[in-house]
Amino acid sequence: MIPIRPKLSISQKEADQALREIEARCEQREQHQRKPSRETFARFPHAKALALYRDYRLSGTAWALLVEIDYLILKSGGKNPIRLSSSRLRTIGLTHHTRQRALRQLEAAGVISIKRGSAGRGPLIMHSWFPRA
Repeated sequence: MIPIRPKLSISQKEADQALREIEARCEQREQHQRKPSRETFARFPHAKALALYRDYRLSGTAWALLVEIDYLILKSGGKNPIRLSSSRLRTIGLTHHTRQRALRQLEAAGVISIKRGSAGRGPLIMHSWFPRA
């Protein structure tokens, strides 16, 4: 036996009201959605970052270099290891000596491993928190 469905009817006025309600809900949803940011963010595991602060007392320069390494990995599409160029580090305010000191701190903390480049080439930096690509 096939059940018989009653015919549903809706007036134009009811259809218009239903459409307005749907549009209002869509507008409310759009207002509550966060707009995509054009800024980039450093991706640090919270517990590891706190351990770096607590156990190694990294300098501000080492933190700035760690943020820059993270940015370079992100910018390269996840390529790890990355090569550090002196010109890029100079634009963010790191000199050769401050960069070397910061690299030693990060290497001692186990965050990065460094493969020294040949003369005229920056070091190859492997970030241990991200997979090798």
